[in-house]
Amino acid sequence: MSSSMEIVAVAEVDGAGAAVNAIIPPKDNIDALPYADREFEVAGAREAAAALVQMEMRNSRPNPEDPRIPPLPESMQGFSPIVAAEIQRISEGKTMPPIDMSKTELPTPDNADRNNIQAWIACVDNARAQLEHQKNRLDNLELMSQYGSQKWKLRATQADKQEKALQVELTNLSNKIQEINWQRKSGQTEMGTALYELETQWGELVSKNFEIVSACQQLEAELALLQQNRRQQLEAEVAAVEKQVTA
Repeated sequence: MSSSMEIVAVAEVDGAGAAVNAIIPPKDNIDALPYADREFEVAGAREAAAALVQMEMRNSRPNPEDPRIPPLPESMQGFSPIVAAEIQRISEGKTMPPIDMSKTELPTPDNADRNNIQAWIACVDNARAQLEHQKNRLDNLELMSQYGSQKWKLRATQADKQEKALQVELTNLSNKIQEINWQRKSGQTEMGTALYELETQWGELVSKNFEIVSACQQLEAELALLQQNRRQQLEAEVAAVEKQVTA
């Protein structure tokens, strides 16, 4: 990734005990172009990135008040407490509590209370209550057989409308996600092309600067050699003149 911002490089240890180098960008200044970056073309870069993501997920905690998290859709709000509690139970992965069948049983008195008249009266009262409960169930079933079909048809129609509304909402959200991803890809691809051109120009300028520095060093070496030869020539001429004068 090409970047002009200040970054901090740190070394952390993953779950297997291996050191993993991490680059932490400044807060609220994420410099990443996933559709344009070419780091994944390097061997082992994808595995290193996956290790960093796993390490970050282990160390991070979700913040429900993060302003970047959109609110729940209207279709997910306004549930009754019973339905909300059931959704919470399913989301937590808890099993449904078993049905209490003690109210439908007809126990007899224990051996110690076989001759206790009050214990038998309580059992008879329980049997009468169970009988009345079964009678109410039969009455409800009869009413259901007469009027329940229309009620279920109405509920089925309502559920069908809710399903269609949720499907439309899901389609709209999917289209928004696709549009955002397309805009990100288009913008990042365009920026990636510009960054690649700038990187190429930077490489050409660095190469030219290197050539200029090399040429300057070569000229300096040639100049030093010429100066040395000229000095030796002048010294030889001075020595010849002095020899003639003394002769």
